[in-house]
Amino acid sequence: RRKKRIKKIKSHLALMLSFSRFCSPPRYIHGFRATKLNPSSSNFAPISFPNLLLIPMASLSPRYLLIFLVSAFFHVIRFSCYSATGKEKTLAMIKPDGLSGNYEDQVKKMALDSGFCILRERRIQFDEGTAMSFYAEHSSKSFFPSLIKYMTSGPVLVMILEKENAVADWRNLIGPTDAEKAKVAHPHSIRALCGVSTERNCVHGSDSIQSALREISFFFDVGEVRHDEL
Repeated sequence: RRKKRIKKIKSHLALMLSFSRFCSPPRYIHGFRATKLNPSSSNFAPISFPNLLLIPMASLSPRYLLIFLVSAFFHVIRFSCYSATGKEKTLAMIKPDGLSGNYEDQVKKMALDSGFCILRERRIQFDEGTAMSFYAEHSSKSFFPSLIKYMTSGPVLVMILEKENAVADWRNLIGPTDAEKAKVAHPHSIRALCGVSTERNCVHGSDSIQSALREISFFFDVGEVRHDEL
């Protein structure tokens, strides 16, 4: 597994280098000024990934600068997730109304802005049996039949999120179970954004570390998630 991770990081470094070659304008650097030089000069230095960082931002066209910055930001985010160790994991789910209402991108952005890493994600369609198994603890409740009908009404997106204190922080971010209360008491929560009621509340989050372990294992194969990640 460690070798695969090292290989993945190397592939991203190679991608960054390829971006730097694409972004490099037809110039050469002399000190900190971009000038055309004679290749035979001792001061001649073609632009490469390391010395690209030495060029003043003003010397790059907006297009080259934007591509470079987007690439750098993307890889910083990816490396931070790959290198995270010993942090807590929780299971997050965007329910059918969240996906049908096109809230997926907003929910992910709120998670990332709050410091979570999205380690894994899967889009699935619950059948009745699978939904009943996942929500078995509510089987004796009066709302159970309508809950199963709702959860099988469309696809859901399940994600493994990682962060220090992930379980509690994700629960705080999504807000109260009752979306109507969330709109009043927690107006900046996810359920205030896209939830409608107690049942149709847009998102799910594990309520304890033990629940997170069970729910992650419910959706993700052992081969996809290492035991030390759980």
